Amino acid sequence: MRRVDDEGVRRTQERREFVDRCGAADDVVGERANLARMLFLDGHTCELCVDWHRKARAVVGNLRHVAGRHPDDPLLAGLIGELSMKSW
Repeated sequence: MRRVDDEGVRRTQERREFVDRCGAADDVVGERANLARMLFLDGHTCELCVDWHRKARAVVGNLRHVAGRHPDDPLLAGLIGELSMKSW
């Protein structure tokens, strides 16, 4: 018989609830749930991430890469500005 990991079940349930809360009603690019926003602006996400620091480094690296490829993208510039001003 397989033992159920209560902590793992709780975290999975919390992740599903979080995704449900963050989902946008319309599929508008600027309003979609965004991993960078969730990771840096929602304190609850930090609790849900098993290795938050590793994930944060990966997201920042990805943002740098995308910003280098699309330096004139206004939505990306807005996202980076928002993260710079509001993240903790």
